[in-house]
Amino acid sequence: FGIGMNRITLCAASIAMALSVTAMAAPATPSVDVYGSNNLQFSKVELAMESTTGYNQMVKYYDQAPIAVKFNQWS
Repeated sequence: FGIGMNRITLCAASIAMALSVTAMAAPATPSVDVYGSNNLQFSKVELAMESTTGYNQMVKYYDQAPIAVKFNQWS
């Protein structure tokens, strides 16, 4: 009875230790790096404010807007 109980206790302790190490090693949830992502500002419209021509020459419209998003691994 004594040897079997020690074996069960040792097995339970090993499992508990393995689970606690796994929990400690879990990575943090990534977060968005707002300042590294151009403050998340983007636009599909570009204005040439220095232009003295008409509206059609001053405004440029793009089908896609370039968006740069960076993540911090550690938060």
